[in-house]
Parts: sequence; C-alpha cells; structure tokens
Amino acid sequence: LVQGDVYRHAAREADRYAAEALKMMPGDAALWRLRGRLALDRGDTTQAVAMLDQAMLHGFDRRRLLPYLAEVAYLDRDYQQVKALLAEQSVAGAVPILQPVIRYWRDPR
Repeated sequence: LVQGDVYRHAAREADRYAAEALKMMPGDAALWRLRGRLALDRGDTTQAVAMLDQAMLHGFDRRRLLPYLAEVAYLDRDYQQVKALLAEQSVAGAVPILQPVIRYWRDPR
C-alpha cells in the first residue's frame, strides 16, 4: 500500500532500527536477513550478499535465502548463477508465486 517516498522512508527506518538491534544482538540471523532484503530492495547487491551471508553464518537456513540470492544474481546479470541457485530450490517447497519462476529457470524453453 505504501509507495514512493513514503516506502523508501519506511525501508530506511526499518534498516536503521535493524542495524541498531544488531548492535545489541549481532547473532540474530533474522535481522541480518531483513537487512539483506532491504539492501536488495534498494538495489545494493553487494550489501545484500554481505548481509545474507551474515544471516547464513548465524544459522539462517540457506534454502530459505535462495530466492534472494537468485534475485541478487539476476540484478547482477549472472544468469548462470540464477539458474544454479533456483535449481537448488524445491518447487513444492516454494511459495506458490515463486513456483513458475523456478520452473522457468530450470527449463527455459
């Protein structure tokens, strides 16, 4: 429902609060994932990968991060990596909206 400047402001604030929380709880994998997702949302793929790596380092399940990692690869135009990452993702285990994307990248006829 939120768009434009309001959305960007809310995302910046969420990132700021997550960064502050990580100062108190640096091992919180979910906060690292959140910051990675917010970095990805603003197109900062370098920061997104760094944050998602931290999430994995602190125990976040890599399989749950595969769609984000694939999105990073896509934005970086590394289509072979997109295909490789999505090949690791179970179609049945993916959210319904992601299932056709996984099928496409597995067999892009």
